[in-house]
Amino acid sequence: MSQQCFCRNWAVEKTSWTDANTGWRFLTCANGNCNFFRWAEAEFDDRSKGVINRIKRRIGKKDDDHIMELVNARKEYNEQDKPTSSFGAFFRFINRSIFFGPQKLWHLLASRSELGFIVLGLAAEK
Repeated sequence: MSQQCFCRNWAVEKTSWTDANTGWRFLTCANGNCNFFRWAEAEFDDRSKGVINRIKRRIGKKDDDHIMELVNARKEYNEQDKPTSSFGAFFRFINRSIFFGPQKLWHLLASRSELGFIVLGLAAEK
């Protein structure tokens, strides 16, 4: 539906998502310069409003539940990812550093205080 607003711009059609008018389309100023407002369609009956609002609440609750599942899964993953010993930390470090090559890896290991002592001690024993 093409209609001009009070400032002579073409009005744009938008959809209301308030509880009182969920799903209703209306016309408003494209630039927001004037207070033009007009409903683009006939009013919904009370039953339709109720159905739409219930669906909105269900979707919102499912979204909230899904977000909490993701947060809990991330916490659980982080708990499992913690090393249980310095050896676990050492092997984790080796695993993450494998792409650096032997020289860079040796330098990184030597520069780490706890891990550097372990590696240097193992090298001295050989």
